[in-house]
Amino acid sequence: MPFPIEKKLVVAVASSALFQLDEADAVFRKQGLRAYRDYQRNHEQVVLAPGIAFPFIRRLLELNRVFPEDEPVEVVLLSRNDNDTGMRVFNSIEHYGLGIVRAAFTRGNSPFRYIPAYNVSLFLSANSADVAEALANGYPAGVVLPSAANADAADDENAIVLVLDHLEDPQNVGSLLRTACAAGVAGVVIPEDRACGVTPAVARASSGGSEHVKVAKVVNLPRALGQLKEAGFWATALDFGSDARLYTEVDFKGRAALVVGAEGNGVGRLVRESCDFVASLPMPGGFESLNAAVAAAIAIYEILRQHSFNTGKGTK
Repeated sequence: MPFPIEKKLVVAVASSALFQLDEADAVFRKQGLRAYRDYQRNHEQVVLAPGIAFPFIRRLLELNRVFPEDEPVEVVLLSRNDNDTGMRVFNSIEHYGLGIVRAAFTRGNSPFRYIPAYNVSLFLSANSADVAEALANGYPAGVVLPSAANADAADDENAIVLVLDHLEDPQNVGSLLRTACAAGVAGVVIPEDRACGVTPAVARASSGGSEHVKVAKVVNLPRALGQLKEAGFWATALDFGSDARLYTEVDFKGRAALVVGAEGNGVGRLVRESCDFVASLPMPGGFESLNAAVAAAIAIYEILRQHSFNTGKGTK
């Protein structure tokens, strides 16, 4: 049940700013309203890609997770689209886990008369004409502009995070950072204690990759994995055992956290128990294991392969 909207900071956002509706809009412009509605009905279950305002809205709504007793923020949708688009938009909202429950779809009419009813403090749109109209009617409004801050693992539905469980060899860590950089990994997590950090030796072994990959040091790896899982990541330990599946049989689609164990010891028990899956690489030659950096590189590119099928985009 939503909290009383009168006690909240309410931000209204245009649906075309929250999600990318360009493809559907092109259908409307070329084929007309009937074709547009048919298109949206036929694509009702197809998740919309995040739009220009998506990163800001997602971060804004995180305040409700920080203050769950008050849930101080409300985001409402104000859209000139119709209910057919509304169904697809709300299916996408559910997919991304956004806490948006209120909206007005006005079928081409001005949505601004809903601003007082929703107690809106600010209206956001990527359309400068809509913002100008809102301002002319006396309502606070702003244009959402592109930002480099949009590139965030929390906003990437195919983000990969590499978690290193107490690796101590600088050559391995450097090689892993180089692979992470080449594969577009969003970030690398390493523990503060009993692990190799980003030392000069690691930087040299990474061939410059360490300068282009985000590295986070954490006190507690199981806790960090829990936080990643709360953010929508599925954690997979790269290890052996009766519970391990062949790495190509693990479903890596979506956000993936890959855990690589220490040389010799593998993935620690508590870290392994914090993972959703355990993946192993085949060893038909009879040798016990691969170098950690080599094994991780193979698994990372399997994740990329699966992501390329999931998004329809190829990998280079």
